[in-house]
Amino acid sequence: MIDKPEPRRFPPPWIAEETDACFIVRDASRQALAYVYFEEEPGRRSAAKLLTRDEARRIAANIAKLPEAAVALTKRATKMAGLSNAYFKSLGLPSLFQAC
Repeated sequence: MIDKPEPRRFPPPWIAEETDACFIVRDASRQALAYVYFEEEPGRRSAAKLLTRDEARRIAANIAKLPEAAVALTKRATKMAGLSNAYFKSLGLPSLFQAC
């Protein structure tokens, strides 16, 4: 039997820090998760098809929000499943969502 490797963890909070040429998204253990590059000089930016600083900042900020978004989505789905199951039960129907 083959042992499954442990899933990699990227502990929150994630932060976006700026360097001269990019934003780096890091997890709580300082592991770099994403590099979002930008160019401030318009001529070089269009030739290299790079993002503006503001575009790169917004993308990095949204990447850094992913752990919190995943938690919120899980809580919302769990709540919706509970409400749906209660509704179906009140109608005498089987539950829509079954525990895994």
